[in-house]
Amino acid sequence: MMRRLAWIGGLMLLAPISVARAGLLSGTGPVGGGEAIATADVGHMVTADYVTRSDYTFGFLYGSKDITDGSDFTSVLRAFDTWTSLPEADLTYCYRPSRATAKLGGTNGHNDVTWVSADHFGADAWTDILGFSQRSIAVTVTWYYPDTGRISERDIYFNDIHMSWRTDTDGVSQGGYLVEHIALHEIGHIYGLRDVYNPGQSGYASWMGSDNEGLTMYAYTTWWSDDVTLSAADILAVATAYPAAVPEPATLALLALGAVLLRPKRPNRP
Repeated sequence: MMRRLAWIGGLMLLAPISVARAGLLSGTGPVGGGEAIATADVGHMVTADYVTRSDYTFGFLYGSKDITDGSDFTSVLRAFDTWTSLPEADLTYCYRPSRATAKLGGTNGHNDVTWVSADHFGADAWTDILGFSQRSIAVTVTWYYPDTGRISERDIYFNDIHMSWRTDTDGVSQGGYLVEHIALHEIGHIYGLRDVYNPGQSGYASWMGSDNEGLTMYAYTTWWSDDVTLSAADILAVATAYPAAVPEPATLALLALGAVLLRPKRPNRP
């Protein structure tokens, strides 16, 4: 547990804060031999460590060293659009340019999405400052208050020191991870979804079933993976956590009346 200074009503208090890390590992992992996660168990995909949120406002700090045409940023936005355009779930995001600098390993009062490169943070930043494995492609860090479960900050870090990157228009073609594919997984963590594993992998739980390679929230991927769609289990998980608003009966009645009033009249027959 770490401690941070927080201003509340003009008083400076020492507020305890905890951190949850979730990321995506390079490789395929053991391949399952049974049934994928059952529909009845997808609710377990939503973390219970803290109070999840359906909204996210972030600033984009640094792009990848491998991408110079700005498509790393637009790929991240497309991944957010994929999640927030789901009709089954009520998810939102907002990009807000920020002048803040990332504080690796700590909070800075802003939600940051950034590539962690040697040029900007030092050659050992990924392993020594953040404490992540070299095999971690990207990691989402969620800071929250353990007494209330309220989120303080959510950051997405892409590994630009030990990994290479590509988009549809730029980057490393051989060995480069597709930004949109990886971002889709990390954004799932932003909205509170857990990593999903297969039997034999660290972190596996019996409710996960097997054969989960097709899930966006599966914890392993490869550089040649190009899938930028969400699986049925991923969609059902966020729909369970943040169901789309259903209009009140009175609102439905007004909509029906409006449809009748706006219906074009048939011309009179001669």
